[in-house]
Amino acid sequence: IEYWWDTSWTKRKKIIIQENSGNDLTDYQVKLTVSYDPDMQPDYDDLRFVDSEGNLLDYWIETSNPANAVIWVKIPSIPESSTATIYMYYGNALSSSVSDGVATFDWFDDFAGAHTITDYTIEDVGNANTPSSWAINTVNGVLYQHSNIYWNGNQRNIGSIIKTGVNLSNFEIKFKIKPVDNDTGGVCFDYVSQGNHYAFGFVVNDYWFGTSSTGSRREVYWQDSATTHQTLSYDTGSVSQSSVTSFIVRRYGDIIKVLQNGTEIFSVINSNLTSGDIGLFTNAQDEAEFHPPFIIRKYIYPEPTYTIENEESFS
Repeated sequence: IEYWWDTSWTKRKKIIIQENSGNDLTDYQVKLTVSYDPDMQPDYDDLRFVDSEGNLLDYWIETSNPANAVIWVKIPSIPESSTATIYMYYGNALSSSVSDGVATFDWFDDFAGAHTITDYTIEDVGNANTPSSWAINTVNGVLYQHSNIYWNGNQRNIGSIIKTGVNLSNFEIKFKIKPVDNDTGGVCFDYVSQGNHYAFGFVVNDYWFGTSSTGSRREVYWQDSATTHQTLSYDTGSVSQSSVTSFIVRRYGDIIKVLQNGTEIFSVINSNLTSGDIGLFTNAQDEAEFHPPFIIRKYIYPEPTYTIENEESFS
């Protein structure tokens, strides 16, 4: 048989990754659904991913069950409109998991020790109930905003942002939030300054961007000065105040999309900004909870597809 990465792993499958967007992709995270094989450990701890040169690849197991596992693998290079080959090794009953979200994604936080609060940059924008009070509770696995900091002046800006330092042209952001308090939360992206950034935000039963004290609003906007913004799209859809809601924000080219609990709620086109920081924000949202995982990754459309070939055995 051709080159075998490590004979302690007795089985492998070749995986062909197809690039579909017409772009060269570097360190791109590809989502795989891997069916369970009796030669694997029941918890998939023995999985290893290796490129065609024999280099171990970073990966993260998102979910697993007796039938399959959803796994993200960081592929070093996928040529434009061509393919990359990797191998999935398994069949080692003694190996431990090396699943690692921090190594796999451009930003990953499980709020359980992956990052400390000092790995972020906190910027307070608000001028009332200052300062902010961001904190990570690694026991509960939650990022908290303990302060009610807000922008006092027709609610025309955010209260505080916790920035990652990640700057990508095309990306996907995943975050989960339980507002607890009413008011506003969300994510800023292409963040250049307090008066120049994109954001997606929502308000629960309070004032923000023209809502009443009992209003609800979801909005994608461009903050074009410290006190003014341009609405790109909005609606009066609601976000639960007492339960966790999942959001995905995608930016590729001039297209911005937002999904709430897996359903697309906004799709807009805007080209005012092309790069900048990414971070979570609150505005008058005392005791807001951000739940794991908080993920930023590269994103392109259409995404790569893959084929998993038949099992091979070491001999």
